[in-house]
Amino acid sequence: MLSLASLIVVGVLGTGPVNAAQAAAHVPSESQSAPWREELVDRAWRAATAMPLVPHVKNRSRAQESVVEACLALGLEAKAEKLAFEIVNWRSAAALSSLALHHARGGRAGEARRVAMATEALIAKNSGETAQEWQDERVRARLVATYVWIGDKDDAARLAPGIGESEAGAVQSAVAAKSSPEDADARFAAIDKAVGTGGFENVRNALTACAELYERCWDDSERRERAERTIREGWTLLPLRVRIELLEKLAKTRLDRGAEALELVAEIRGLVEGAQWLPEDRAPLGAQVALLRYRAGERQEARRELDAVHAQYTQDRSTIVDIYRAGALRPVAEVYAAMGDLDEARRVFARALEEGTFNPNSRPRADDLVATCLAMAKAGVEPDATLKARLEQIAGALSDPW
Repeated sequence: MLSLASLIVVGVLGTGPVNAAQAAAHVPSESQSAPWREELVDRAWRAATAMPLVPHVKNRSRAQESVVEACLALGLEAKAEKLAFEIVNWRSAAALSSLALHHARGGRAGEARRVAMATEALIAKNSGETAQEWQDERVRARLVATYVWIGDKDDAARLAPGIGESEAGAVQSAVAAKSSPEDADARFAAIDKAVGTGGFENVRNALTACAELYERCWDDSERRERAERTIREGWTLLPLRVRIELLEKLAKTRLDRGAEALELVAEIRGLVEGAQWLPEDRAPLGAQVALLRYRAGERQEARRELDAVHAQYTQDRSTIVDIYRAGALRPVAEVYAAMGDLDEARRVFARALEEGTFNPNSRPRADDLVATCLAMAKAGVEPDATLKARLEQIAGALSDPW
């Protein structure tokens, strides 16, 4: 694996400002803080917190962290920080590190540093507690990425040693995203070295960083084409799912830049349709393809494609284990919302809500309630009176057995 510390220290990192497209991606719209969105977030937090600490502290904290992440997506930074400190295990620091990185990516260097320092203080305070290595590395990787984004190479290099391949992606992507065009050739050399070294995590992280370079070098056609070529030549041994994710990143960059993307979307669709998937995975993948097609300009075709995905879910439903059904449906509802059909999105979210109620144990029901509330808030789907009442009813039924 590449040495992250040396990558930062030698200066393979630009310190220029975030470009307009990146900055816009992290500025929430005013409507995102609507009261009903916060009500859904609060409902999700209460459902997560209802899980007993013993024996469900891991599930509870994971669900609570997802609420903090949703707050960041909705521009509720103050609420995110407050809730992060209420998580009882290592995920408190993980949630805070996400907040620090969120501030950094949004260009708020002062807030990013403040939260990063608070995260480090929390880690030091809890240093006597037993933490798994990957947990420590995940938090430190986000902090390193934060310091990279705000141009603090010294603190980034201080925390980088010991971060393994599985968590290094956040750092490598931050370095790529902050690289200036003049740094690009050095970054390409580092990516080529990583791909040549091999190893699943190492190659995936390197090619994900290359997708960041694709966006960063958009105005330089030669380097942009080099980035796409590097990705396609380097993914030979990567699973199909990762290849699709990389192509989706390229497609989204093209769409964000107003460039033609239909050919790339068609390629992604061909990969999805040409493979065998578990039924609970087929619907989310199909919904994502439909959304890309919609954004690329084929709106009517995309809507028909999404309707077909929904119909296929209905056909597959009996073959999906109950705890996975809501998770398969939520992305379909999200895409209906993204296409502007809030009524259909609300109906599919209501269906997903019901799909999460069949397990006799409350813990998986709570997980699904949290996820559905947050998905609705982020998708901009306000629950009507009937759906609000049903949310309250499901929440009220969370009790033993967990």
